[in-house]
Amino acid sequence: QTRTVQNGTYRSPDGKHWLLRSAPVFDAHGSVTQIVHMQFEVTELMQAKQALEASEERWKFALEGAQEAVWDCDVPSGRLQYSPMWFTMLGYAEGELEQTVTQWESLLHPDDRVPAQNMLLAHFRGETDFYDFEYRMRCRDGSYKWIHSRGRLMEKSDDGEPVRVIGTHYDMSERKAAQEQILANEAFLENLLG
Repeated sequence: QTRTVQNGTYRSPDGKHWLLRSAPVFDAHGSVTQIVHMQFEVTELMQAKQALEASEERWKFALEGAQEAVWDCDVPSGRLQYSPMWFTMLGYAEGELEQTVTQWESLLHPDDRVPAQNMLLAHFRGETDFYDFEYRMRCRDGSYKWIHSRGRLMEKSDDGEPVRVIGTHYDMSERKAAQEQILANEAFLENLLG
């Protein structure tokens, strides 16, 4: 019977990273007979971890700078993970909403719910390379924002069923309002000249 009682990492003067483990060894009566100390070099693992963290920081900075939110969906469970920007975009505090597909659907404008679902299912069937759709989502204050959502199926099960989808949300409300104003101006000119 061996139970680990102490773990830790340290960096030696030569720059190498080490993992230390100490574990008691028990006899048949449950008494400690000795303490075993083990040491493993984990320099490459620590460097890989640091590189991954730096990469994630750059990725996060790039997305936040572009005002894009990230979502990650586990399809079988219906669970979603949202970046902090996703909540901010809709006026919610981080974690204020349940992160599920059901909650996401409840925030969709009623006129956009079925088309958004159909677009996602078409992507799951392989009819499109990406899930790419514009829809309205209800904000905390009850207003709606136009969202451009783009995602991609990243993982399928052995039998071809969707497992994981990752994507982004972009608030395109200002662009949509500008487009609508241009159309209204064109219609006004046509009526004026027509």
